[in-house]
Amino acid sequence: MSVIKRFSEQTNQDACKQTSIIGKSILALCFIAFIAAVGIQFITLTPKQDYKVQISIENYQPMMMQEKVVINEQLITQGTQVDKDQAVAKLGIVDLGEQQSESHYLRAEKAGYYFQSPAGSKIIPAHQPIGYLLNNNSSDEYLFWLQEHPKNPLKAGADVTIKLGEQSITGRISMIFGPFTKDKGQKISIRLNEARDLSLMSPGSKLILSVKEHPKTLAQLLS
Repeated sequence: MSVIKRFSEQTNQDACKQTSIIGKSILALCFIAFIAAVGIQFITLTPKQDYKVQISIENYQPMMMQEKVVINEQLITQGTQVDKDQAVAKLGIVDLGEQQSESHYLRAEKAGYYFQSPAGSKIIPAHQPIGYLLNNNSSDEYLFWLQEHPKNPLKAGADVTIKLGEQSITGRISMIFGPFTKDKGQKISIRLNEARDLSLMSPGSKLILSVKEHPKTLAQLLS
């Protein structure tokens, strides 16, 4: 009988230990669930959305000649800041006999950032852009066309990053011009934070606009 009694007592002790362990585990799980619930309500994240964007041609001054020309030499690296009257390319004037009759230096009419024509041709017809001068405005504000419909409406004041490969420039949306349309997209104005290197702002560049949205809690993101 003593053996049976000891076995029964041992069994009861083991059962009590298991019950205690289970109880502690339940309490721990409840505590973790409580912390998670609180965290979901208060932990905030700043989501970002990426969109294709193109710089508006309105930002540039086209550089043209009244005669057909041949570009013999580019004197300035793409995206370089130039001064007024600085020579940017050496041209050959093409006469009616399709011969180069004289040489000419293409000069910047004002200060800005020089870009070669995206066409890439060395023979440029009369009154066609030989290159482009990106306006060097004091406000560092430029116009862009959003090429993709935004998941959430864009708002003035949103922080953005303009990216081309490994290059990037940060800024802030300063103005939005009307709604998004299928044929044109949406026109926006961005004020750049740093305008020291605008070499990525070539006409026709396929840029990515990363928009930093307002911070949201985990609960808002999961809803």
